Parts: sequence; structure tokens; C-alpha cells
Amino acid sequence: MTSEAWAQSHPNASATEKSGILGWVMTVDHKRIGIMYIITAFLFFLVGGTFALLMRLQLAQPNGRVLSNATYNEIFTMHGTTMIFLVVMPLAAGFGNYLVPLMIGARDMAFPKLNALGYWVFLFGGTFLYSSFAFGGAPDTGWFSYAPLTEKPFSITHAMDFWALAILLLGLARQPAPSISSSPSCS
Repeated sequence: MTSEAWAQSHPNASATEKSGILGWVMTVDHKRIGIMYIITAFLFFLVGGTFALLMRLQLAQPNGRVLSNATYNEIFTMHGTTMIFLVVMPLAAGFGNYLVPLMIGARDMAFPKLNALGYWVFLFGGTFLYSSFAFGGAPDTGWFSYAPLTEKPFSITHAMDFWALAILLLGLARQPAPSISSSPSCS
């Protein structure tokens, strides 16, 4: 089936997108998904920037009393994890989702539903990581999480379990990274 035949058989293909919030939640349009990645990454950037500000306030004077030692370690870990896994990588995915199909002349990604699933897994992974604050404390071993700090004697809470599972989810979010397709049968 040629592109022209597909366009004739689907005259309102662009009009099938719902409007409002439900349209954004259920979208498979690469531009909308790219925008959602960028906006979500910017929101995580604000949170990570707040953590950076707290760390700078703690270190502004000797013997700073803004954060306790344990809280500083948690903020340090969450700042690094946020900036790498929840800001930089999703921003690249967002710009890639938005721009690459336009640059090569494709209508959409090859697997738009997998593309949408990738965004929602990313959002769930970020939310899951931040839920560790509510369930016994955030990870406190640095964003690199080297041993021995991650072993049981030094990390007795479930904070590292949250961190490890969240990193797995965030990695899984980009695994279905769909290829670009201009074929009409891949919509």
C-alpha cells in the first residue's frame, strides 16, 4: 500500500487524536510523547535543582546545619540519579521522539504504542524512585552506588532496593526505543 493510498483510506488520521487531558494520556503521537518527555524531564530538573540548592546551602559554611548527615547523603544520591536518569536521558529521548521523525520525513515511529509505553514506564520509574522518601528513606550511597555502601551492613533499609528497581525500570523505559518508519503499514 502506498502512502497516497493509505492517506486516502484514512482521511482523518490526524483528527483521531482525542483532545484535552485524556488525549495526552492516551496519545501515540510522537510529537506529543516527545513533549511529555521534555515537560516531565523539566519537572524532575526542578526537583534535582532544588536538591543541588540544598547541598550548596549545606556546604556554604563550615559545619552547616541545613541538613543532617544522613539527609545530605540522601539528597546527594537523589540529585545525581535525578539529573542523569530522569533529566538528561529523557530529554534526549524527548527531543529524539519529537524531531527525528520530522527530520527524516516519517509520519511516526515504527511502534507508536511501544513508544508511549516507554514514556509511562519512565514516569512510573521516576515516581517509584521518589516514593522511597515515603517508605523509609531515600537511597544514600551516591548516584553511582558502589559497594560496600550498598551492602546490608551499610544500607539496612529498603532504600537501595528502591534505587535498583527504579534504575531497572528507567532502563526498561528506553529498551523498546522504537525505530522510525515511513511505511504506511506501521501505523
